[in-house]
Amino acid sequence: MLTAIRVGNFKAFAGSQLIPVRPLTLIYGANSSGKSSILHSLILARHAQETGDLDV
Repeated sequence: MLTAIRVGNFKAFAGSQLIPVRPLTLIYGANSSGKSSILHSLILARHAQETGDLDV
């Protein structure tokens, strides 16, 4: 089970951020705060895993 993700140098995340993930996780915040960036990073990670291109 996914318990946390670390996002760094990706879109709205200039530095490294550890984001805890629970069975029910709500993503909310002000406009341009990085909500979509979290979802895009998960999509990119899944794509990298499926294609075997893990150097992202």
